[in-house]
Amino acid sequence: SGSRDDARNQLQVIVDYVEEYCQAAGIKQLNGICLPALHDVIRGSELTPINKAAAQGIVVPVGIYDDPERQDQDNYCMNLSDNNSYIIGSAMTGKTTLLQTILLQLMRYYTPQDVNVYIIDCGNMTLKVFEDSNIIGGVTFAAEEDRVINLFKLLFRIVAERKKIFSEKGLGTHKAYKEAGYTDMPQIVLIIDNLASFREYYDNLSDDFLALSR
Repeated sequence: SGSRDDARNQLQVIVDYVEEYCQAAGIKQLNGICLPALHDVIRGSELTPINKAAAQGIVVPVGIYDDPERQDQDNYCMNLSDNNSYIIGSAMTGKTTLLQTILLQLMRYYTPQDVNVYIIDCGNMTLKVFEDSNIIGGVTFAAEEDRVINLFKLLFRIVAERKKIFSEKGLGTHKAYKEAGYTDMPQIVLIIDNLASFREYYDNLSDDFLALSR
């Protein structure tokens, strides 16, 4: 018997021989027991396109999840029609980057007939670059008090108008309205970057914000 180094060298020789034999014989290598690691950087173009016709609401792919227990990797999608979403994290962990990703994917897949987006940027004003998109109704900043207040008035007016339409048609929600076949009412999405700062600036709008959230 040889040393541990000799044993390892012999094992490597055997592995190399088997690999060469399989290549020569055209024997396909079996799938590994683990999926490959995700890339450090994942671009939007790498995500599987969504099927708008099958999607239940406004759905955007924002990344790829890795589930080692189930050996599954696939798009991670957010449904902006189902619930309010809060993005939580400490400084410099990518919260604004995720908002930018959501906005870019909305622009990629949807039209103003599908979704209208309003933005309150209480962060570093990076969301201003989206204001010329045709799905963006407006971008306001923390210091623009009149514009923020007017935006809330607009949103409440839209809510009141839609409640009246739903009542007339015997429907309870926007989702039910869409499922009934009506296509004249786009989803309204309100994005606030840095909610903590927004609440500091506009404590007087806390009740209104909670009402919109409901």
